[in-house]
Amino acid sequence: MIDFFNFSSVKRELKGVARKGHADVLRWYAPGVTKAIGVRNPEMRVVSRQLIEFNKTNPKALALLVKIWNTEIFEFRWIAQDAIRGLEMKEAIEFIEKTKSGVNNWMHSDNLLCAIGKHSKENPEVIMKLAERYSKSKQPWTRRLGVIFPIHVVKKYPRYLDRTLKILDRNMKDDHDYVRKGVSWTCANCYLINIGKTRRWLKNWEGKRGVEKTVNACYSRIRAYEKRRE
Repeated sequence: MIDFFNFSSVKRELKGVARKGHADVLRWYAPGVTKAIGVRNPEMRVVSRQLIEFNKTNPKALALLVKIWNTEIFEFRWIAQDAIRGLEMKEAIEFIEKTKSGVNNWMHSDNLLCAIGKHSKENPEVIMKLAERYSKSKQPWTRRLGVIFPIHVVKKYPRYLDRTLKILDRNMKDDHDYVRKGVSWTCANCYLINIGKTRRWLKNWEGKRGVEKTVNACYSRIRAYEKRRE
């Protein structure tokens, strides 16, 4: 078991499974990434699972995850996010609140969505209220969290479809590329839940100024999802 209070030990473990040149790949693949060791997701997940186990006997698990996040190293941040799976809902939300301003790339954004999957299914209303608030943020990466957080919720509970589409309405004209991509991702998941309603919703946006890229991205993502279902 890694001693997660000793960051040198954690870094040594990660360096031991790093791939040569992968740090440069990360910086290219996810603009915004600066400090990186070069570890792939499967190897990071092994470390994050150990962190979850470590925190089962750690009364200050939340504080430790925040400290790990504050190192600003890509892999440290990734495992800290992934480890909120092991936190209670209240602490998981507190971690997100404390760290959301530091999210600056799509990999950390999407990793956070995956990490709250369990909480989304167990506490959908809490996640939806968080999504609605974040979707109004002045910070673009927080808005991206706002538009993608409903994905697990609406897939499990279709009754949240209308509220999810309202969140997307608010961000259709967003000028940030990754917020628009987040809108298209969530839109495609809504389409899988209710094809007719999502098609009508998207149709209403066709031809309006300032949303062409977002509408096209939505249709492109939907077509990709349809091919997978064939």
